[in-house]
Amino acid sequence: MIPTLAHGAVLVDLGFWFVLAFVPIAKAALYWLLVWAFRYRVSSVRPAQPRRVVAVTGLRGAVGPLVLLAGWATASVEGGVAGYLVMSVVRLVAWVFVGSVMRLRGMRYVGFVLSGMWIDLSADIAIYAAAGRHDPSSTVLASVPLGLLIAAPLLGVLLVPLCLSSKSSALLARFQSDRVCRKCGYDLTGNVTGVCPECGTAIKAEGASEKA
Repeated sequence: MIPTLAHGAVLVDLGFWFVLAFVPIAKAALYWLLVWAFRYRVSSVRPAQPRRVVAVTGLRGAVGPLVLLAGWATASVEGGVAGYLVMSVVRLVAWVFVGSVMRLRGMRYVGFVLSGMWIDLSADIAIYAAAGRHDPSSTVLASVPLGLLIAAPLLGVLLVPLCLSSKSSALLARFQSDRVCRKCGYDLTGNVTGVCPECGTAIKAEGASEKA
């Protein structure tokens, strides 16, 4: 039995190196966007800083091989549907864990987990559709536009509103502190330079930041 990827898209339909290289890179970028959009939604004294966003993104991406391994192992014994269900459960556990690392609470926590699952599902649908329409006689890249065309609206309906609202006045008000840069969230404790070292925003004498 040929191991399946996501919603049953066969690995060889899109090419091993394409799946190994392009798909993880694309999903890592989507994960980063999601974590970035939630950086002001954390339950802590300051928003998640850029380095933490990258670290959390890497943590979720590192679980990817485990997700595929669990799915393939189950599919080889129980079939593709069971394999995908196992993959979904592992993904859910991964997003729950990543959300706790992000220090999210309440509905923001739930929203983060569901958003992560939606990204994975959207990517699965795009991969499945592209693999199903792929002509073995053509190049792998010929299927990429179709996958992107399908994924764009599915992902856009989630990520665009999240990113646009990620620095709303209500969220920024949660971190109005003389120890935090209001532009990037960098911890300004002990800073006497008058400039945020992370983004270059000018800092008032009392420590609060203002737009340069």
